[in-house]
Parts: sequence; C-alpha cells; structure tokens
Amino acid sequence: MATEPEAKPMFNVRYMPVNEAKMMGRAARMDPDFYSALEEEITNLIDKAAVIDIPPGMNYMRMKLRLVRVAKDLDIQLTVRKARNGIVFWKTTPEELAANEALAKRLQGGRRRAGRQRR
Repeated sequence: MATEPEAKPMFNVRYMPVNEAKMMGRAARMDPDFYSALEEEITNLIDKAAVIDIPPGMNYMRMKLRLVRVAKDLDIQLTVRKARNGIVFWKTTPEELAANEALAKRLQGGRRRAGRQRR
C-alpha cells in the first residue's frame, strides 16, 4: 500500500500575549515610539491643556484620531481642538461631558421626529 504524502498546514499560527495582540490591532500603523510619547503626554494632563505641533506629513484629522485612539486605550476622555499650526487637547471636564450628553439627547430627539410619517 502506498503511503500518502503528509498534508502541510495552509497557514502558520503564532501565539502571543493578549495585551500585545490588542496593541497590534489598535495601533498597527502607529510607530510604537510615537504611541508611547502620546501616551505619556496624555497621562501627564491633570488640570492643564497641551499643544502639539502637527508633525510633517500628517494633517489635523489624522493627528486627532491618533490622540483619541491612545486616550481611549488609556480610558481617558479627551477634548481635541485645532490650533494655529498645531493641535490642543485636554482631559474632558464634567461640564463638557454634560453638555455633550445634552446635545446628543437633542439630536437623538430630532432623528425620531424626522422618522415619523405625516398623516
């Protein structure tokens, strides 16, 4: 009887710690040193704001999204605004959170009314 050749797996599997996997998924296109620098700046915010010059080759929106992504990983709510030649950010205050929730509630109510049909 002829023996069949051993089947090769279709893919390779590597195992890693879950924290490392989460980092890869969320910050896959972000330089680890850049991520660490943003992480440090965000954690240093207590009762002050920070202004960062936007690095060459990056626009405001991309920088904002990176700041928000790092803040979300740290479980910190951040307010980000455009400044002249840079970006300013600070920890979101309770007053800002309340205002954001009120705005969301008003907008949600408007959506419901728009969905109603006229008789």
